[in-house]
Amino acid sequence: MKRLIAILIVLFACLHTHAQQLRLSFSDSIISKPFYIWIKTYQEGTLLIYDSILVSATNKQNISVHLPNYTGYTEITTGNSQQRGIGIIFQPKEKEAHYQFNLQEFQSGNFNFIHSPENIAYNLLLEYMDTFYRQLDDIREKRNQLSRFDSAYLNKVLKSESQQDKLYKEINLIADSVLKKDPGLYTALLADFLKTPNTYSHPKLSGYFDNYDALLHHHFFDFIDFSNEQILNHPMLGFKIEEYFNAYCQQDNNQEGVDMLIKKSSVNEKVKNFIFNYLVEYFLKRKNDQMVTYLNGQFADGCGLQLSPEKLKEFSSIIHTQTGSKIPDIVMYDSKGELRSIYTEAAKNKYTLIYIWMSSCHACQTKTPYISELAASYLKKGLGVMSISLDDKKEQWLSSILQYKLTQFINISELTTLKKSTILPKLNIRATPKLFIIDSNGIILTKDVYQDELKQKLTELFKK
Repeated sequence: MKRLIAILIVLFACLHTHAQQLRLSFSDSIISKPFYIWIKTYQEGTLLIYDSILVSATNKQNISVHLPNYTGYTEITTGNSQQRGIGIIFQPKEKEAHYQFNLQEFQSGNFNFIHSPENIAYNLLLEYMDTFYRQLDDIREKRNQLSRFDSAYLNKVLKSESQQDKLYKEINLIADSVLKKDPGLYTALLADFLKTPNTYSHPKLSGYFDNYDALLHHHFFDFIDFSNEQILNHPMLGFKIEEYFNAYCQQDNNQEGVDMLIKKSSVNEKVKNFIFNYLVEYFLKRKNDQMVTYLNGQFADGCGLQLSPEKLKEFSSIIHTQTGSKIPDIVMYDSKGELRSIYTEAAKNKYTLIYIWMSSCHACQTKTPYISELAASYLKKGLGVMSISLDDKKEQWLSSILQYKLTQFINISELTTLKKSTILPKLNIRATPKLFIIDSNGIILTKDVYQDELKQKLTELFKK
């Protein structure tokens, strides 16, 4: 009896392992030179290389990859591993599924699959998505072309929104009746990303909003099941997030949208962490320091930061150069050959003004004379000034120090190109001039204030 049970256990394990195999083949009649393919899967929301296989004439007909405990988007790539490949949905329930490629047609995305209802449904989903977004873009484009001076402007806007409403209704019906017909398919989960709230799906809410953008700003993600971690196994969640912030949020203030999205995703810790990191990268890419700082201040304690070393460096630079943070230290020789440090100089003064500039910068040429004169009037009151030049030629730098009467201040420069500068990333400098006022402990009190605003700030500080 025990032996029978052991045999059954082994048999079950073998069948289970068999069901977790991704089976591929290449139909090329001749493979003169072996080549690598890379299998990529989503790992906690990030598409990463899972395995690589050397394909040759001997194994081209029978390639197998073990994908334990995984269901979702899988990408097969040839050539450069960083290139986009052919995407499929790996469904471990489909024991007989097989994917056939041809190296000559690989770059065009052509391939065949058999015994995979999952990928039949997935390809249908992609077709519906393409049709839906083309029609939606057409409606939006026509609406954007309307003139506010047209006597029938409001009627035309209402007609456009009615067309959009009907389009959402149609695609929602297709998602529910066709794509979600078999709830056991992964594509049924993805179909929810195609669905959009509208007056038919949210009849009670439609009375609270007089336009679609407002309704979608608050309810865009209502159909998404954030408790299901498998939504992380496809790029569609990222696409949905970007569509939301691009179309249904204010571009200058995204805080309300961020709060809503983080709150919805809080039902699952992994999903919440992914969305937090995705938003950090989204706003880093758009140079939106305000939103990066907001995410860090409001949600970083409850989320794990998972960024590439390069992005992490950029993130840290932004956070450490915000008002209230301790400015990163810069240690460098000055124009007289003395070693200087921001922290050391700050400790000597009540307040220190850090001014970053370039002699070739037009804005610097305009603002530097005023800053030089104003700062000089506060030296005896306890203001220290550190002038940091981004010039790469010493003669030009020294000449500009004399021209703008900066000799009474501490002047430092790396004398290197902007590309090689360590100051730029450290102080999060994207444009010049840049200005900080710090206290004796190096804490940033204010930044990027010029002319009358700078004068007012210094007056306030030295009144204390």
